[in-house]
Amino acid sequence: MVIFLIQPYSINYMKQLNYQSLKNKYVITIAIFIVWILFFDKTNVKNWVGEYIKNNRIERDKAHYEQEIMRVDNQLNLLRSNNDSLEKYAREKFYMRRDNEEIFIIED
Repeated sequence: MVIFLIQPYSINYMKQLNYQSLKNKYVITIAIFIVWILFFDKTNVKNWVGEYIKNNRIERDKAHYEQEIMRVDNQLNLLRSNNDSLEKYAREKFYMRRDNEEIFIIED
């Protein structure tokens, strides 16, 4: 049975490794590219977050208007199918009356 002892790297070695990787031209290029994409590009983080918030707001509005359309369609079907409900709606919303009636509107 073979046991391998793994010794942690010394702190000086880690600092040297980190410093050497910063001097590498590929690491520097990738870092500059990432900074450019995140902050200076047309589709930077600020614009991305703004578009995300705007998209969520539009989705909420869409859901609200879909529910409103369903409610109005149900009401329209009810009015088209029943003359009594049509008369009730006309009297309540447009204050229509018959010739021999008087309407009194009481507001709170």
